[in-house]
Amino acid sequence: MQGSVSGPYLFNIFINDLELEINRIPGRKYVDDSNIVIPVWKNMASRTDLVEKFLCWTQEDKMKCNPEKCEELITPKKGFNEVILPLHNIPQCTSVVILGMTFQENGKFSMHVKAKMLKANKSLYVIRTLRKEGISQLETD
Repeated sequence: MQGSVSGPYLFNIFINDLELEINRIPGRKYVDDSNIVIPVWKNMASRTDLVEKFLCWTQEDKMKCNPEKCEELITPKKGFNEVILPLHNIPQCTSVVILGMTFQENGKFSMHVKAKMLKANKSLYVIRTLRKEGISQLETD
């Protein structure tokens, strides 16, 4: 199914019955991932309820959810000092990549910017090296 023309359509039909919404905050569904984004500041039960709902959905549709491949990113509000325990052995992390964008627990994007700058510098190094060897852009066209 992955990589086929009909793959995205079949996936949408398959995952169409997944409704993750608590307090008007929807989950996000992608072709091979599901991301649950929910603000939690007073009612910690909503976080638990949402994860439970997702795990029940996967079991009802005879799918396997692998908690070891899941990640939880907690971005606390300023002054929030409560310890949030992991659910269902889902590891908590300090950053997570979603569709190529790196999100950090502190709300900053410095890791994302650093990774993009490193990639750009590598490309510039290759271009400079090729120019030193006398290969111009006109020769490669």
